[in-house]
Parts: sequence; structure tokens; C-alpha cells
Amino acid sequence: MPEVVARVGIDLDPVDVTDADDARWLRACVRVPEGALPVVTTTWALSPFPLEDRLRFLHRLREAAAGRAVAWVSVEGVGVAPTIPTLGDRRASGHSIIGLAVFDRSAPRAQAIGRCWSRGRLLAWLVDSWSEQRS
Repeated sequence: MPEVVARVGIDLDPVDVTDADDARWLRACVRVPEGALPVVTTTWALSPFPLEDRLRFLHRLREAAAGRAVAWVSVEGVGVAPTIPTLGDRRASGHSIIGLAVFDRSAPRAQAIGRCWSRGRLLAWLVDSWSEQRS
């Protein structure tokens, strides 16, 4: 299990970037120590957005990975997270796909690593999928 070296979160109540204290807080939220792997997480956050905006999010992750690798852990409805395989499941199937994508200078490596129901109360891991992908 990798060591967590920093945690960064964003408040649902947006900050006022014209306020000096709020601007400093916002800058503090995007600092990741050198040598650490930044991990972006989304949990049921992308479904309200049209596909165009979800693809723009993916593009931003690719841009962020220009200088170093960036990982994305997602828990989204089936077919909502771009590049994350759906495992042949159908939209509105009642569960979500847990995905892991790693972006670096090459094409992103994306894998479904599990399914979950009831907002994470029940999980089914696809334990061998990521290790098989990496070997």
C-alpha cells in the first residue's frame, strides 16, 4: 500500500479568489510534494455534466500529466467516466464502476477495478485486473 504523503480537497462552497486569504487557501489546495504521485478522485461527480465537459476534464488530467504522472480514481455510474471500461455493463444498471487511470507522457492506462452499489455500501473488487494490466 503506498504511503499517503498529502491530502488536498476542495470545498463545495466556492472561495472568493479576490479575497487574499481565500486565494492563499486555494493555492494551498493544489500543492503536491515533489516526487509524490498526485491522485485525483471523483465520486459521483461527473454525471451532471454533458459528455463534452467530461472529456474536457479528461483533457485537463492529460495536461496536468505533462510534467509528471497523475492518477485518477473514479467512482461513477456505468459509462460516465471517460476512458474507464464499462465491463459490458449497461447504463442505469444500478451500480457504479470503480476506475483507475494513470496519465503520463504516453496514452492513459485505464482500468475498471471494481463495482459498487448503494453509494459504496457494497463493493466487488476485480482484484487481478490492474496487476494483469501492468504486467
